[in-house]
Amino acid sequence: MAMILKIINRELILQKRRLCFTVELQDKVGQLGELINHIGKLGANIVSVRQEKNWEEKGLDFANVIFQIESQSKSIQ
Repeated sequence: MAMILKIINRELILQKRRLCFTVELQDKVGQLGELINHIGKLGANIVSVRQEKNWEEKGLDFANVIFQIESQSKSIQ
């Protein structure tokens, strides 16, 4: 089963239907929700979201958010 998932993920990436990216956000209420709403308006499905504190580099006011998104169309705009 794991091999099939790897093959599917690889094909989605090659077809530019799956994308991974990191965004640095201010660590304040509403920032993540606003970004998620924008992604949804673009027609992408969020597969995973992971927030990592960026304290060593930027202090307590910022966090890195790692997204993996997927689109049903040929490519994500």
